[in-house]
Amino acid sequence: MTKITLSSRQSEIVKINDGPLLVIAGPGSGKTRVLTERVRRLLKDVTGHFRVLALTFTTKAANEMADRLADLGEARQRATISTLHGFCHDMLADRSKPVGVVGQPQVFETFQDRKQVLLEVTSTDPELKRVLVEAGDTQGQSRRLDEWLRFIGFVKAHPVSCSMLEDPLEERLFEAYNAGLRACDAYDFDDFLLLAYQLLTDYPQIADLYRRIYGYICVDEAQDLNEAQYAVLQALCGDSFKNVMMVGDPKQSIYGLNTSSPKYMEAFIKDFHAQRIELSENYRSSQAIVKTAQALDPSYEVEGLLPIKGEVRLIASQDEKSEAAQIANQIECLLHDGHPDVEGQIIPSRCAVLAWNRYVLLAIEQELNHRSLPFYKRVSAIHENESDIVHDFQLALRVLANPKDRIHLATLAKSWRQILPDGCG
Repeated sequence: MTKITLSSRQSEIVKINDGPLLVIAGPGSGKTRVLTERVRRLLKDVTGHFRVLALTFTTKAANEMADRLADLGEARQRATISTLHGFCHDMLADRSKPVGVVGQPQVFETFQDRKQVLLEVTSTDPELKRVLVEAGDTQGQSRRLDEWLRFIGFVKAHPVSCSMLEDPLEERLFEAYNAGLRACDAYDFDDFLLLAYQLLTDYPQIADLYRRIYGYICVDEAQDLNEAQYAVLQALCGDSFKNVMMVGDPKQSIYGLNTSSPKYMEAFIKDFHAQRIELSENYRSSQAIVKTAQALDPSYEVEGLLPIKGEVRLIASQDEKSEAAQIANQIECLLHDGHPDVEGQIIPSRCAVLAWNRYVLLAIEQELNHRSLPFYKRVSAIHENESDIVHDFQLALRVLANPKDRIHLATLAKSWRQILPDGCG
């Protein structure tokens, strides 16, 4: 096992045993290390029969934390490391009959799947169909369906403030959409949080069971909590459970469009009477990046810096083509000349180009191809496939796993009709 070196502030956090704790961890301050090492110490040094629940927001982060704790041996089995959605999914798979979930919940994760469900239920409801038709042509109706889906997602993300819908049409829409999902024996991601919250609040004996199982709860990326996620955490803890640590940075909140907010970190301090500790070192970013961040936000303070100068450069361009050319020029310079802050030769696989969306990258792809610079284009993690065959194979697996899944069965049948010879099917 490699010995982990902690700063005095990091060590202070790791050594805290009981009580609620909020850690404000700036970029590069080692928050994942602190959270992981605290889990390690709780499992090794604190006596008692308990498990530790560590919740993150991405599967990648959960896997990284699990890898760091792999050397614990049998003690590692006492740590549940999961995304919050994953934890709720497992809870529903085990104990969800009271809220109407039977067996393993099947999820419709893509926007298009959910839109197809909404379109089907709207076509069979005269009132909803009338309102949809009023939106105009096909594009207008498509936009209205998108608006309805965003509304439904907002309601599910706010189980406390939106517990009652006053508008009859909104209530009709919400209930019809959920009925359409259940007809396919399916749920969406928001349902996992909503149903878990309902399970824990309506059946307090189940919440009490989990409180007796888990002695400590650790939450990563707390700045990205939304109302539903925070409500699940509150329902899980109840009035008595206080051994909760949250780690996050209000300035790194990036999911505001999905109703998340750092305000739930402040709510945690008030609701749990939590202790607050700040980590202000930066062990990741170069000096140039820190100085740029401070120019944008003068209140950003850093106690320790990496001894790496680094470089930040702003490129101004008239259009996408000009911007792509300048980026390609910079890559060619790095490949040819290297960089004083980078050890060894710089090769294409050590370079990355990021953008807000895929369309911004089209001009860059064309420029790299024109210069014969090799690159790998990463597609969306879960919503795209490399080929139509893989897409159809996944659809078939969905239908095999859930024979009631009419949505994906219809999509698969349509795909196969397009490739079958005339007269077949």
